Amino acid sequence: MRTGPTARGVIDLLVGVPALRSAFGDGTRQADLSGAPATLGGEPFGARLPALVAAGFLLFGPFSFAPACRPRV
Repeated sequence: MRTGPTARGVIDLLVGVPALRSAFGDGTRQADLSGAPATLGGEPFGARLPALVAAGFLLFGPFSFAPACRPRV
């Protein structure tokens, strides 16, 4: 199993699902992002999640750059 595409999919889900929930709202009030930090902080891993996502992006950079440095046969 390749970890790069799996990690990218997880990041896409972590960003995409809350964005879609915020965009569509619950239909009773205007959609906005003002409550996003409070909502994220209330989740089980909410306090550590931004740091984990940042670490994932930092590790994904070298992972993506490495194939570009490898000579093609």
